[in-house]
Amino acid sequence: MPGWSWCHNATNSCKGRLWVIWNPKSISFTVIESIAQIIHGQVKIVHSNKEFQFTAVYGLHTVQDRKDMWSSLRNIEKQIKGAWLMMGDFNAVLEVDDRMNGREMQDHETKDFRELLEDCSLTELPTIGKSYTWTNSHVFSRIDRAIVNDQWITSMPLVQAHVMESLFSDHSPISIEVEDYCDSKKRPFKFYNCMVDH
Repeated sequence: MPGWSWCHNATNSCKGRLWVIWNPKSISFTVIESIAQIIHGQVKIVHSNKEFQFTAVYGLHTVQDRKDMWSSLRNIEKQIKGAWLMMGDFNAVLEVDDRMNGREMQDHETKDFRELLEDCSLTELPTIGKSYTWTNSHVFSRIDRAIVNDQWITSMPLVQAHVMESLFSDHSPISIEVEDYCDSKKRPFKFYNCMVDH
């Protein structure tokens, strides 16, 4: 990806596993905070000057290890003044339907995540595509999400998160299209004579 920019959180923590990669011709991204389970920053869309806060998330594997992440997200939320999008692997389920096979879901697995969403008035973007975002070929779980705040819903276009096919990972990538960029170059008018005969 020549010409693209990137940042990661591996230098801040031995548990860092996040990369944020962007095309500076379309987007500028300014890192505000980079810690073990989070990279948080300001996004500006070059063509429209729209701005929003973005947080990339990789939750660690145990309920106890994720407590720092929930606390950090609460602190970030207190400082947000506009639209906010969080995406990534939260490593936590919210509903009974978020896991198929595997061990029975316990209340302590969902409690912290659910409280964060309720206390900070956050909501998950509707999804299309695959129902589960992670699998080991036996257990299927929905642990990767795109989550937004109220300001996102009122100021940004309605979008859906597209859960795509996983090609080389046990996780399915999630994609959202924040803005349609139309090429404004004038194109020559073309008329094909065969259309008259059709």
